Amino acid sequence: FKGDSAVQRLVRVLGKAPLVVHRLDMQTSGALLFALHSKAASRLISQFQAREVRKRYLLIAAGIPSEAHFKVDAKIGPHANVKVMRAITPDGQAALTHFDVIATQTKAQWKERKAEIRSVLQQARKSSSPSSPFGHEEGGRKREEEDIDATIDDLERNFPEEGVSFIMAAPHTGRTHQIRLHITHKGHPILGDDLY
Repeated sequence: FKGDSAVQRLVRVLGKAPLVVHRLDMQTSGALLFALHSKAASRLISQFQAREVRKRYLLIAAGIPSEAHFKVDAKIGPHANVKVMRAITPDGQAALTHFDVIATQTKAQWKERKAEIRSVLQQARKSSSPSSPFGHEEGGRKREEEDIDATIDDLERNFPEEGVSFIMAAPHTGRTHQIRLHITHKGHPILGDDLY
């Protein structure tokens, strides 16, 4: 195992390597599933293979889909030029993902809520560190305000012109990069996903 992976951390705690039942793509977050014994791993893996396990993922994507509920049924195979990427290909493996749009926000709506967002950031700063990291002097408070202003400016500068959507994805197959590819194929790439 490379780097400081979840498996390596468990080896340090357990004194042995657990059996990986369900993993995630790099740069994603969510639940991992490990087993300590081969019999348990075998049962769990068979449940995944029989599609008895329902998986749901949440994502924030650029743009606002025209439909609140949609599916992408597109085959996935190796990318022609980039080894670590996958691609939608006619001769790839079958892949199906259902998507449900939970909420959307246009850039205009975001701008209307800037004052509220500023207030939330200020409250978060106060609750996460009761004493200013910049010191108690007036200059410290001014720097905190400048930092919040810079955060707001950065958010506004990087907020997609086409708006954003909070979406739940339900993959019915488990192909590598499936959700990322399917939502991008629909024209709404995941924010912060530098690969696709």
